[in-house]
Amino acid sequence: MNVTNTASKLNISSKSFSYTAGRRRHLGQGRPTGKLRSNLWHEVPDESLYDSKSIDDWGVNRDMQQSYKAPQEKEFEACKASAAGSLAYRPHSRSELTTKLLDKGFDKATIERALNRLQELGLQSDVEFVTIFARSKWRQSRWAPSRIRIELVRKGVSPEDIEHGLREVFGTDAHKLHVHTEDAESNDATDSSKRLDLQLLESAHRQAHLTRGMPSETRRRRMVAWLQRRGHSWDTISSLLRELAL
Repeated sequence: MNVTNTASKLNISSKSFSYTAGRRRHLGQGRPTGKLRSNLWHEVPDESLYDSKSIDDWGVNRDMQQSYKAPQEKEFEACKASAAGSLAYRPHSRSELTTKLLDKGFDKATIERALNRLQELGLQSDVEFVTIFARSKWRQSRWAPSRIRIELVRKGVSPEDIEHGLREVFGTDAHKLHVHTEDAESNDATDSSKRLDLQLLESAHRQAHLTRGMPSETRRRRMVAWLQRRGHSWDTISSLLRELAL
């Protein structure tokens, strides 16, 4: 081959073409090597990308997969830590945590995964949340199960979890107080119901004491209102009024 004529046809200098051709003859190959191609046209690719040990069955580099997974894992850990921090402050329902995490910018899939993991670890349970919430409202304000149930629905707790949690606090008859059924499952259930009745009666006595000296009708009206605000049924209210002689 005449190097000069070929170079002129390709519109490149004979000096550079002679160098390239010489390199090819020196290396004894019909085409430039990877290193030479790199010098002429592009960077030499990282050989680890084509290492059989780093390629999965689908032909995708594992290091590249990890680089894509890393941000997702960091997001997941941050979401889980944020939810755990809220739970450390006070119990939350799953719905409450979801709302808080969405407000912080986490996506729904990450939130779902993080909350599932917290449930697996026993750090979050809607039934436990119902139990704690119900006990707190009963002890502090003598809320009836019906009033507690309304608040829990507003907090996004499922009906099944609500009923399960309320049974833990109020027994099998979690719909009303101050009524003892003959078909109670056990003596423990009856004793628990009586205990709740006594607690409510003690609170009603204290409330009635605050209205001492007022007209009877006023005292009765205020007692009825106090019990109704807490969600107690008329059966419970009537029974307490008789107990208090109002």
